[in-house]
Amino acid sequence: MNIPNIRIAAFLGMTFSLLTPHASSLEADPSTSPVPNISELILDSRRGIYIELSVFADGSTQLLGSGVTDLPPGATDDDPPLLLLQFLDASGQIIGVQNGWDPRYEYEQTGTGEQVVLLAEGIGRFQVPFDHRITHIRFLDQQLATPLELVDVDVSDLVQAFCLGNPADDNCTGFETEDRDGDGVIDSEDNCADVANPDQADADGDTIGDACDDSPGGDDSDGDGIVDTRDLCPSTQFPESAPTSGVLGRNRWALDAGGNFVQAPPQEGTEHTFTLSDTRGCSCEQIIAAAGYGSGHLKSGCSTSALINWVQSE
Repeated sequence: MNIPNIRIAAFLGMTFSLLTPHASSLEADPSTSPVPNISELILDSRRGIYIELSVFADGSTQLLGSGVTDLPPGATDDDPPLLLLQFLDASGQIIGVQNGWDPRYEYEQTGTGEQVVLLAEGIGRFQVPFDHRITHIRFLDQQLATPLELVDVDVSDLVQAFCLGNPADDNCTGFETEDRDGDGVIDSEDNCADVANPDQADADGDTIGDACDDSPGGDDSDGDGIVDTRDLCPSTQFPESAPTSGVLGRNRWALDAGGNFVQAPPQEGTEHTFTLSDTRGCSCEQIIAAAGYGSGHLKSGCSTSALINWVQSE
C-alpha cells in the first residue's frame, strides 16, 4: 500500500484541506492589502452535505451521522487523494467527485522525524457541495491497485427532507416537490403516487407499492404498472399510435413513451388528469375500440369526455 508523501499539521479525526502558509508581516503591508468583502461571505448561500464515518483498519465502516450544513464545504480536490468520494444521482450517474483524507492514517512525530501510523479506527467528517440531485455518496479507497468501495451512503432522505422543508432555498432550485398523495414522498420517487403510502411497502418487489397493487405478486405482462388481474388491456404499448393522423388536438389525449396521458397543445385551465390506474391499464386507442366509438375518434386523440366516461364506467 502506497501512502503519498504529504504533511499535515495535526490529525483531529476530521478531513480538511492542506493549509497554505500565512504570509509574514514582512511580506504583506496591511495598508495596501485589499479589504475583504464581508457582505459576500455573509450572503454566501451555498451549503454542504456532511457524512461522519468510523473507518476501521480492515476497511469496514460505521455511519455516525449525516446532515446538511449552513456553510459551504472547505474540502477541495487538493486534499490528499487517499479516498475518492463520488456523488451519484437517482439514476446512478456520477455527478461529482472529490478527494478526501483517510482517517485511518495519521502522522506521528518521533525523535527521528515523522512516521505514518495506521489506526485501528479513525473518525472522519466528510463534506461535499450540496446538490439536490445527489442521492448517494460513495467512498472508494484509492490506495490499492484497484480502488475498493468502502461504503455507499444513501443521503436521498436528508436531501429530500431539506428541500421539502426549504423549497425557497437557493440550493433547492429545480428540486421536484410535487407530492400528489401527501405521503412525504415526491411523485418521481413514489411507487404509488396517487395513494398515500409513506412506508413505500412493495412486498413483491415489482416497483408498484402494495397500496396500489391489488394483487401483490401478480403478473403485469405489459409492464404498464397495472397488474393483470385488474388490467382490462394487458397489451398496452408505449407510446400508443393514436392519433393515427394529424396532430394531437386541444382537449385530446394519448399515451406518451413514459406511459402518461398527455395533451398537446395543453388546454389552458384544464383541471383533468388521467393515469393508467384510472383507465385500468388501457390506452386511448384501446378505450375507443372497447367502447365502440369508431376509429374516427383517433384522428386527433381521445376526447376528455371519452376518457371520463371510461373511468366512470368502472
